Amino acid sequence: MTSEQLFAKVWEAMEDMLGPGATATVLRRAVQLAEKGTPGVRGPMILREGLTYSFQAPAAWKEDDCRTCRDLHLILEQLGPLLKELTGRIVLRRLEQLDALQANGIRIEG
Repeated sequence: MTSEQLFAKVWEAMEDMLGPGATATVLRRAVQLAEKGTPGVRGPMILREGLTYSFQAPAAWKEDDCRTCRDLHLILEQLGPLLKELTGRIVLRRLEQLDALQANGIRIEG
């Protein structure tokens, strides 16, 4: 599974629980924190057109193996504490159940 595909699965699961606007906001913040904390990190651009949100992954994410993509892992490390602060463990529990994360040995911890 590519990094782009895994990020899309996380996006979809969060969107189901939080809605599109909150999902985009939280993921944008996780990307910003990862980029600020580690020089050279490139995360996806979070885009908004009217009431529609989407993301554009870095070109490398279209072919990267999600298990070895440092930038993706740094973003997910930032995402866990944000979700815990905002929702408690509710969304984190949902993400723990994602087959895509489990199959690739990736955990999002708060």
